[in-house]
Parts: sequence; C-alpha cells; structure tokens
Amino acid sequence: MPFKKKGDQVINNDTGEVFTLTRDPSNQNAGKCMWATTTSNKTPGAIFVKQYLSPKGPSTMASPEENERRLKICEEFKKQKLEVFNIIKDTPHQHLLTPIALFQEKSTFFSAYPFKKEDKLADEIIDTISFDDKLNIMRQVTSAVVYLHKNKLIHSDIKPTNLIILSSPLHAYLIDYDSAYFNQKPPDEIEGDFVYRSPEMIRFNNKSARDPNLMTHASDIFSLGLLFYRILSNKLPPVQGDAAYVAQAIVNGVGYDLTLGASIDKRFEQLIKQMLHPLPIERPSALNVERELIKIISGKGSLGVQLYSSIMEKIKTIGDSKFWETCWEKTTDGYEIKNITNESKKKKLSEILAKYALSTEERSVLNDFEIKLDESYDLKERIGNSEGAKSINKSVKINMRKKKRW
Repeated sequence: MPFKKKGDQVINNDTGEVFTLTRDPSNQNAGKCMWATTTSNKTPGAIFVKQYLSPKGPSTMASPEENERRLKICEEFKKQKLEVFNIIKDTPHQHLLTPIALFQEKSTFFSAYPFKKEDKLADEIIDTISFDDKLNIMRQVTSAVVYLHKNKLIHSDIKPTNLIILSSPLHAYLIDYDSAYFNQKPPDEIEGDFVYRSPEMIRFNNKSARDPNLMTHASDIFSLGLLFYRILSNKLPPVQGDAAYVAQAIVNGVGYDLTLGASIDKRFEQLIKQMLHPLPIERPSALNVERELIKIISGKGSLGVQLYSSIMEKIKTIGDSKFWETCWEKTTDGYEIKNITNESKKKKLSEILAKYALSTEERSVLNDFEIKLDESYDLKERIGNSEGAKSINKSVKINMRKKKRW
C-alpha cells in the first residue's frame, strides 16, 4: 500500500512488524522515494521509513509474463540492497546510520532507519556552526567513507542532505545507501545528486564511457571534496560557461574556481583540489584524505619528540622498546613511521599505539599513524587497468592541456 497520509500503516511481510506514520509523507530530497516518520509495534523509538516508488512486485492486475518480469527485477533489487544493508548492519560504524530493515508490503518495497527528533540535516546548519565543528563533521564523515571503501562499497550520493547532525555532543551520520553499489560493479544507471556527482558518473550515465571499471571509490572522493568545499566556504565552487556544477565543467572543458577564503588554511584548498582532480586515478584514497585531515587539524606532520619519548618510557617497562625503535625514523621535527608491510609487525605496532596513548590530543595524532598502517586497498583496485580507464585518462590529460570541449 503506498503512503497516503498521517496515520497510514505499512506492514513488513516477513516479520509482521507494523509501522504507523506520524506525519504526512514527503519526497523532499528523496529522489524516487517517499518518506515519513513512524512508530512501530516492535522497534522502540521514532523510525524513518522510506517507500520506494520502483520497482513494483507482481500484481493481480498484471499478466503472468509481466509478473514474471517484475519478480526478477524485484529479486535483483532486494539482493543488491540487502548486500549493502547487511554489511552496515553486521559491523556497525559510529558515523553510518544503521538500517533497521528492508521489507515489502505486497508489491512495494520499504526501508526503515532509526530517527531522532533533534537530528538536523547538515544543509540546514553548516552555514551557522563554528569552524571547529565543521572540521569535526569533515573528520567524522570521512571516517564513514573509509569504512565503506574498505568494504568495497561506493556510497555514490555524498552530499549535505545525506548527513544527519546531532548537536549535543556533535555527531554526524552519513545516511541513505539507496545509490550505493560495489566497487566497479555499477547499476545500469547510477543515481545521485547532479551537483555532487563525479565527471565519470556523468560520462557513464551518458553512455560515453560505459566501462564499469571506471566506477570506483574515486567517485566518492570527488563528492566528498565538494562537500568539504561546501562546508568550509558556505557555497559551492563557481563554474564558467554553460556548466551548472563542477563535474559538468570538467566534462565540458570549462573553468571552475576552488579558491577558499583567505582565513582558511591553504592546505585544505590543496587537499580539495586533489580530491576534485579530473582524473580519478589522481585522487587520494579515503584513508589518505583522513590522514591529511588529521595532519592539518592537529598541525603535526610527524610524531612529536615529546610524545615519542613519553611512550618510549612507558613501553620500556614491558621490553618492547627495541621493536618500537625499529618502526620509526627521525625527521627534522619528530619521528615518521616507516613503510611497514609485514602484517604481524603492523598488528603489534598498532597494539602498542593503542595501549600507550596518553591524552585525547595524543590519541588524535596517533590515529594518523594507525591509518598509515591500515592502507588496505591500492590504486589499481580503485581505478582498474581496463582499456576504458586508460582511454578516459588519456582524454582527460589532453583536455587539461588544450582546454578543449569534450
């Protein structure tokens, strides 16, 4: 039964759970969906329920052939959605909103998520919050993207209206996995906000570069870079010509401006420019974005001498100091972790880092080095080695040199 009005009910065919609408449904910021807040006879608290307008299951009004076709489409839809939902449900992340259920009532699909009355969409508040809070939101949403990418998932719709913010204490949730797909396994048409999509998404949907190997985690990095720019500058980057947004400007071969305000650390601007590089293969991984954010926010590019020494004093008591010393090299302003490839050594160092952090500030700095230990997927996987990938990379390079339209 489709949503109609406050008071309507929808029922999970599998569990019998009943969701009762507590507000009239809306499709604001919902694309091909309707949504409403509800209560449940089984799950406590307010619940956000989304109704999918497609696909539709078998119907008594349809022919047997049409019902067979619908059933195949629905089975594939449910399989793909459950694969994504189950990854997030089985190992929840603190900055991803965990789904409650994906279910059907008769021929219509629904999904359910927890909802809190004090939740705000980032788009409603990011222009008014403090700079420190903005940086905190950037850190939190990046950690969620790192988690998705380590699980081979591409969110595909990162934007301010897919960020929920709790204000006290500040806590960000990345939401809405309806456009998500697995790395290099996109659907026939990739959904997602036009303004925040990557240039390779445009080309894929326009059938000008249909190679699925091009559809990688790098696409999320582009969207995340635009989100960072929006958070830091309270606007989107200006573009030239007939382009309406940055990805379109890249595809059309026209200019765009990524300059941030004079009061904002230039390293943020440099990071965003890397994230919005026209070539997917040139964009940093989510792990490296997180690492750079930590460096900029903490103001420390290496482990400080004082912190290094204080941890050294602690670990001497258990005889691990020699091991600790072999993992670091001296730099001009402190100590930098070496490139460690041995898995058991990585694990041991990670355990030491976790055990001997001495304060919240030191914990933040040490997180940087744990990230470096955990660089778990490589560039080849992100972009692929297909002929399509090589072709599009070559085309972008030529376009960047000659400034011609595609």
